[in-house]
Amino acid sequence: MNALHKGRSFLMFLEKKQFLLNREIHCINRKLITIDDKLKNAMSEIEHLNKQLEDIIPSGVQSREQIYNMIRAQGMLLSCQQEIVQYILSLEDNKKELEAMMAKCCHAKKMLDKRQAKISSWVLKLKYESNIQIDFQLENEIQEIAVYGK
Repeated sequence: MNALHKGRSFLMFLEKKQFLLNREIHCINRKLITIDDKLKNAMSEIEHLNKQLEDIIPSGVQSREQIYNMIRAQGMLLSCQQEIVQYILSLEDNKKELEAMMAKCCHAKKMLDKRQAKISSWVLKLKYESNIQIDFQLENEIQEIAVYGK
C-alpha cells in the first residue's frame, strides 16, 4: 500500500511538472509569434526605406546644394536602415534562443511523458495486484467465518 501511495504521489508530481512545461511551451510560442510580427514590421520598414532611397537618387543635372541635401537625406535613411538591420539581427538571435529553449522543453516533455506512462502502468499493475490480494483475504475470512463461526 505504501508503494501504491508513493506511486500515485509521484504521478501527481509528474502531472504538475508536465503542466508547468506546457505553460512554458505556450509562453515561448507567444514570444515567438511576437518576434515574428516584429520581424515582419522591421522588414516592411526596410522596404519602405529602400523605396525612399530610390526616390532620393537624382535624375538629371542639379545644383550643388540639392546634391548635398540629397546626400544628407541618403545618409539619414541609411543610418535608420542600419539601426533597423541591427534590430532585426537581435530579434533573430532572440528567436534562435527561444527555438532552442522550445526544443529543450519539447524533449523534456517527451521524456516526462515516457516516465509518466511507465509509472502509471506500474501503479495500475500494483493496484490490480493489491485488489486481488484484498479479495483473496476477504474470501479467506468469509470461508473462515463459515467454517469456524465467530
